[in-house]
Amino acid sequence: MIFQYFELDFVVQVVLVYNLFTFLPLVLFEQFKFFFNLYFLIVALSQIIPQLQVGFLFTYVAPLVFVLSVTLLKELYDDLKRYKRDLESNSQLYNKSGASFIRTDQLDGETDQKLRHAIPTTQKLHLNQLRKIIANLYIEKPKKDIYDFLGNFTCYDIDGNVKIVESLSLENTLWANTVVATGTIIALVIYTGRETRSSLNASQPRSKVGKLDQELNTISKFLFILMVIISIFMVALKQFQGLWYITIFRFILLFSSIIPISLRVNLDMGKTVYSFFIMKDKKIPGNISYNEDGFEQVKEHVTNCYINNSNNSNDNQIKEFIKALALCHNVTPIIQSNNNMNNMNNKREYQGSSPDEIALVKFAEQSGLILENRTLTQMTLRNPNNEFENYEILNIFPFTSSSKRMEIIYYCKGADSIMKKLIKTSQLEWLDEEADNMAREGLRTLVFGYKKLSKIEYLEFINEYKKATSLINDRIIEIDRIKNKYLDSGDLNIIGISGVEDLLQENVQQSLEQLRNAGIKIWMLTGDKVETAICINGDTLQIALDKLGDKFIKIACKATSVICCRCSPTQKAQVVSLVKKLTRKQTAAIGDGGNDVSMILNANVGIGIVGKEGKHASLAADFSINQFSYCTDLILWHGRNSYKRSAALSQFIIHRGLIISVIQAIFSSMFYFSTIAIFTGWLLVGYATYYTNFSVFSLILDEDVKRSTVYLFPELYKELQKGRVLSFKTFLIWCLKATYQGGIIMILAIFLFENNFLRIQTISFTALILTEVVMVSIEVHRKFNPLIILSEILSISIYIGSMFLLPSYFDLPFIMTFDFWWKSIVITIASTSVVAIFKIIYSRINPPVWSKLN
Repeated sequence: MIFQYFELDFVVQVVLVYNLFTFLPLVLFEQFKFFFNLYFLIVALSQIIPQLQVGFLFTYVAPLVFVLSVTLLKELYDDLKRYKRDLESNSQLYNKSGASFIRTDQLDGETDQKLRHAIPTTQKLHLNQLRKIIANLYIEKPKKDIYDFLGNFTCYDIDGNVKIVESLSLENTLWANTVVATGTIIALVIYTGRETRSSLNASQPRSKVGKLDQELNTISKFLFILMVIISIFMVALKQFQGLWYITIFRFILLFSSIIPISLRVNLDMGKTVYSFFIMKDKKIPGNISYNEDGFEQVKEHVTNCYINNSNNSNDNQIKEFIKALALCHNVTPIIQSNNNMNNMNNKREYQGSSPDEIALVKFAEQSGLILENRTLTQMTLRNPNNEFENYEILNIFPFTSSSKRMEIIYYCKGADSIMKKLIKTSQLEWLDEEADNMAREGLRTLVFGYKKLSKIEYLEFINEYKKATSLINDRIIEIDRIKNKYLDSGDLNIIGISGVEDLLQENVQQSLEQLRNAGIKIWMLTGDKVETAICINGDTLQIALDKLGDKFIKIACKATSVICCRCSPTQKAQVVSLVKKLTRKQTAAIGDGGNDVSMILNANVGIGIVGKEGKHASLAADFSINQFSYCTDLILWHGRNSYKRSAALSQFIIHRGLIISVIQAIFSSMFYFSTIAIFTGWLLVGYATYYTNFSVFSLILDEDVKRSTVYLFPELYKELQKGRVLSFKTFLIWCLKATYQGGIIMILAIFLFENNFLRIQTISFTALILTEVVMVSIEVHRKFNPLIILSEILSISIYIGSMFLLPSYFDLPFIMTFDFWWKSIVITIASTSVVAIFKIIYSRINPPVWSKLN
């Protein structure tokens, strides 16, 4: 097959976020754009300068290197997987399973199957003949519109003369990410890589930042300012003697634990544990609609009137309606042979462009009119008397998002809003009443009409129609003009109205109700048609987004729920971005098809449903589930627990950094405001890791209410939305706790052991470790969780064992005395008992919401 190629450069067919040169710079930029990480980089680099050294270099460098190494390895792994998937996709030469019916659910969200056909010239050729033809194609440049395509196919003879010219339209295309339903298709590739419709409608992946990370980034800035103020205050008390600016910087380094680097490590480890909990949850291993259709409003005598061959007008109307059901569609029968010579006894299945069409054809079959065979040019029906009726297919005009109707010369069916313009005026009153009645019952309605054409009228129509289809410019406008002239002139006779119910997935209504009660506003952005709902259609939505975006979102947000139908992938992403930008609220996008990928990537949280629509959405999402109703488990249970646990963990770790900084401040004040660290080396590293990490990290196992309670009272989720779990109020409370505890530990240690530095260091550090362990017991909700108890025992055991492994840091003879232990316990009680008493009193005066449900 010889083709004329375009004078265009094809795009590189590689999908990667990074390359060899950009990997390290881009990943480091993503990390250091957060103040939290940038601060620790500066602190680590400062230790290279001798005048600023206040401890061992590895104390500051090792944690930062560890955090960055984990991030780099994770990003490298993800990008290699992305490259592998892309390589597999680009290596596919063809898909063996092809057919004239395709599914576009990964592209536009519509589960209806679409009929696609080859142009007549190539359809009749054998494979060897197809290879020898001389032809060229004229096609449009790549664009986003998935519902429109124009082109021409020109075939030449051996001498180079034009042999035939045929028009190309959407019915001749298979876009990337569509699924071939049956049979085999041989196709010519015209758009590849980033020029495909799916790629043009997809958003570029971006790094997402969680609400907790944003809040902690803000708190980190506040802590940094607090640290600088304390450092300047310490130097001011020293009356700015000597090189005071270097002293300020050294104090900043001494108090650098106020912003603990272990916070980032612990939170990342916590996220890993949360994902493990989600993956192990049997409910969180979906398409919202099962597409299981049931007939409504069907009367028993429908079948009888056809079989009994009645001639009265009502029965003739019913028979005409059944014939319209059996002929006006894109359904193809598939006969599964049972080795029976009689085809009538073989099992029959239907392949169609939508579940509705198949359902209507099945109803015609139940009524006695059976679709036996279908080709490109003919349909064969078998009537109740087992007689075969052959019908020639002259022209088919399939359903489109703009026309909202399907026509086969000449029966017509479509949405009532469109058919009202085509039906005779005298029949509109009946149509309005019946269509409204069915819509109120939640049925998807289709209005059927017919028109008789003379042979002369049809020949005039087809001659003009063929001329219009060969046009490149204004083809659609010209075709519409000709159709309006001959077919859609407002004189159709109405035959009847069908109503089909689409059953939703299990527990969808209950899940939506729970999410609404949790204070979550629900918007439905769908590419499908929603004829029975009050909604915003795609054309209207585009005008609102382009010209009135701010006002549209402002008004829409006042509604309890919003439904936008016929949305393109780009429109879905635009709506999510506008809501996020203008309301500054957290958004979660839930989708099950490739057409939802842009929306999922633009939302703060993306949830992909794995199901019959494929895995495109789940692969692009932050979370993947198998059924829509599992959103309640993911959000109300796992989401709530993860946020509360991370909030508690982060505040506890900040408290841990503050308390040691308070001890350092008092120590420096007692010794003439010197910039000497009270805890150095392995003590400082161990305090943030192996001494307290097990007990503090056990907070991620805590639960304040039972799982069943969360589902009974979804209003508990509103507590998170109000920001009461992690706020400046809770942060200041933890600051007060740290100030009191750090002060009482250091003051009592100095008071009890006077000027013996090693004993002061040993007793204060021991009391500090015990205080952190006891604080975990005070703060957790489930006091008798075996894992939490085990983690606390493990933390104390590691600390006691290290006393003998690090003799240069501890006074071993003193540790072995009773005097050391009783004084350490007294200091611990003094630092924790006041906090515990205040917590009990406050919980009685102002009990949290969850406590009232236990």
